[in-house]
Amino acid sequence: MPKQSASKREQVAERTAQNDPDLERALYLVNSGSNPMEGITLLRQMVEEDSTNVEAQLWLGRFSIQSNQLDKALNRFKTVTRIQPQYADGWWELAMLQWDMQDHQDALVSFETTYALDSTFQNALFFMGQCYEKSGDSAAALDAYERLLPRSEDPAVTKWLEQQINELRNT
Repeated sequence: MPKQSASKREQVAERTAQNDPDLERALYLVNSGSNPMEGITLLRQMVEEDSTNVEAQLWLGRFSIQSNQLDKALNRFKTVTRIQPQYADGWWELAMLQWDMQDHQDALVSFETTYALDSTFQNALFFMGQCYEKSGDSAAALDAYERLLPRSEDPAVTKWLEQQINELRNT
């Protein structure tokens, strides 16, 4: 199950960058490969000038993951969710990083928050089910998968969900 489609991430970058020319320039410098460190420096300056700049914080977190600085990324995403607790993208990024770091208990809380804030994050249901299974809560996992099943558009995912649901019902 994909974490987030590349097109969605590109749409988010485009939407946020259009509202902030400094952010647009920083993202261009990093993503084009022309001068990534200058772009990172620009993002850091933006955060130094305004520590509540959620988009700059979020992108610094994403770029920290790319450079395998997971603790820095975790702190950035926690900062984003603290500054703007209603921002589903911040919770999603935090949840995915917690998942990748095998912190399934905290990831579950973050996935639940993401989905509660924005039900279009349907992949949160998948990961909620996975977290519930890892914690031994089969009933909650079953509920998450059953809520996701009617929304699944991928035949392979649909088949997997049906198998998981059947297994959980029979345990």
